[in-house]
Amino acid sequence: MRADIENGGILAVMIRKEDMLKDLDSYINRQVVVLKDKYNMDGIYAEAKKGEAEFLGETRTYISLHANKYGQDLYERVVYLKVGNYIAEIYAFAGDELSAKQMIDTISKIEE
Repeated sequence: MRADIENGGILAVMIRKEDMLKDLDSYINRQVVVLKDKYNMDGIYAEAKKGEAEFLGETRTYISLHANKYGQDLYERVVYLKVGNYIAEIYAFAGDELSAKQMIDTISKIEE
């Protein structure tokens, strides 16, 4: 699922089945490397870090990524949810870090 946001941001959700998944933290640690490599393979330096924030009423780990692509800043925030063998990856892409965070926060407000 993907939604283009009015300010040029993008919100996307990807759900995948992970039969060999032992714990969410190990999965997220792998994803930090995968996300950085995705940009670095295109010759774009990217910084990625893990953080924690409130999401849907719980403290959850997220990845925050910053890259500069063709002179334009790109910020990406990804929150992960695990249910059984399924992982939901919720991505927010924006031109600044605050906008990416606010897009993720909006999902929590929908639940309320």
